[in-house]
Amino acid sequence: MSIVVTGAAGFIGSHLVRRLADRGEQVVAVDVRPAPSARWRHLVLDLADREAVPVLARLTHGAGAIVHLASRTGVRSTAPDIERLRERDIVIATDHVLAAVTAGVPLVVA
Repeated sequence: MSIVVTGAAGFIGSHLVRRLADRGEQVVAVDVRPAPSARWRHLVLDLADREAVPVLARLTHGAGAIVHLASRTGVRSTAPDIERLRERDIVIATDHVLAAVTAGVPLVVA
């Protein structure tokens, strides 16, 4: 079974993906930025895009777990839009929870 990691190109996500791959886990790395490797499957996907929901649902089907680390970073530069960004992160997390519950997959939100 694979482990789906969102935010896989970020600081924490990239370290987690490497550690999981080092342990021999099948990893699906999901991020809006590319983070390809021959050691894991990578998918460039903007989780804030509503069309990403069915893609996320397909990824989670049969997965062993979802580790949700995706979030907007560097919020100082986006302070005027902080409410919109907070809402965006809440929508993304909600989509993950729904996908996980539907697929019966454990979800870790960090």
